[in-house]
Amino acid sequence: MHPGYGRNDFRSREYRKTSEFGNVDGLSRLPDPRESPISQMVVNEVAEKQMTAEAWKDMIFNEREVAKATQEDETLCKVYKYGMVGWPQKVKENELKPYEKSKTEINVYKGCLLWGSRVVIPKKFRRMILKVLHHSHYGRNRMIALARRKVSYPEIDKDIQKMAEVCVICAAFGNEMRRTPLHP
Repeated sequence: MHPGYGRNDFRSREYRKTSEFGNVDGLSRLPDPRESPISQMVVNEVAEKQMTAEAWKDMIFNEREVAKATQEDETLCKVYKYGMVGWPQKVKENELKPYEKSKTEINVYKGCLLWGSRVVIPKKFRRMILKVLHHSHYGRNRMIALARRKVSYPEIDKDIQKMAEVCVICAAFGNEMRRTPLHP
């Protein structure tokens, strides 16, 4: 057995408050030079590019068209500006409030706005998107699910709801399942 093991010799040890040896605490919080943050940044960048490429897959218009329409849309132009330079503490315009609620999820990519991985559709293309979603008459629930995979704008669910209500075919498919009592 080692001579130092098992001894209760505390006379050589001295208690010090944490405030007296803060440098040790600071050193323990420094990043480990053996870990490479650059590799994680590369992985994140590749994943981001794949997500944005996936957002544009199967779209009826391209990035340039959406970027141009975004700059022409007064509301989205402001959201774009805030996405680039930062949001103010409080937004006064009512049309910006839905975007302000999700400001941490809104990104700018090649002149377009992305809400998470979904493309924010300018007003110019909203009717066209609704027509594409409605084309196969899937019903309200399926249209909302399809929209949430690729596109977004405030009140898209309400617009889909209105479209499904006036369509006889969608009304048949769009109703939610009714609960029925269980049989013993």
